[in-house]
Amino acid sequence: MGWASWLFAVGGLAIGVGFGILARRLGLLMLFAGVTQARPIVSFALLMAYMLVPMIVMIGGFAVSAGLAVWIAKHFV
Repeated sequence: MGWASWLFAVGGLAIGVGFGILARRLGLLMLFAGVTQARPIVSFALLMAYMLVPMIVMIGGFAVSAGLAVWIAKHFV
């Protein structure tokens, strides 16, 4: 199993970096859209989404990474 540890490390790192970039871009998109709104309720909703969406994306990334690692371990190792 030692030979496969690099696969899990590199794969997990790649998935984590990818989801991190996605979460950052979505968060900044919502932040900049929220501060340019004229109506306060729309601005508030976008700023709340700015706080929640990146966390949801990262939790999804953790779930995908864990599920993929379990699937690879069951089928190939």
